[in-house]
Amino acid sequence: MESTDSVEQAVVALVNEFTGGIEEVTKSLGGLQKLFKETANVSPAEAITKIGVVVNALGAEGQASGCWRCR
Repeated sequence: MESTDSVEQAVVALVNEFTGGIEEVTKSLGGLQKLFKETANVSPAEAITKIGVVVNALGAEGQASGCWRCR
């Protein structure tokens, strides 16, 4: 249940960053979890939340877009 809530929050927060909906958000954020030592050993729900916050902040600043494969 915790993972579902985290994914739903990420989808709502990142709606303008990902064009593939829940599948794209889950695939992208889940893949990023394994790349960074800060999220490699936390639960998927916590990793999705942490990564989603960073992606959202970078997108808001214009530093990057969330879905690098979508554009």
